[in-house]
Amino acid sequence: MSENKIIIFGTGEFAQEIFLYLKKFSKFEVVAFTAHKEFIKDKMLFEKPIIPFEEIENHYSVHEASMLICVGFSKMNKKR
Repeated sequence: MSENKIIIFGTGEFAQEIFLYLKKFSKFEVVAFTAHKEFIKDKMLFEKPIIPFEEIENHYSVHEASMLICVGFSKMNKKR
């Protein structure tokens, strides 16, 4: 598994805040964002691709990048 490449699962406010934090304060490189296909509205976020989660393995292997789950708590019961 890669020690510094990260894929962020999520595209909302929490995911965006984590991206900015990682970019400024960490050794990690965010290479892409991912979300379930039905929730993707754009193709890019912060100049990084947003790849449907259902297709992520076609783009990155588990040995290339780690995934950080960044789903916030708002409306969590409704989403379940």
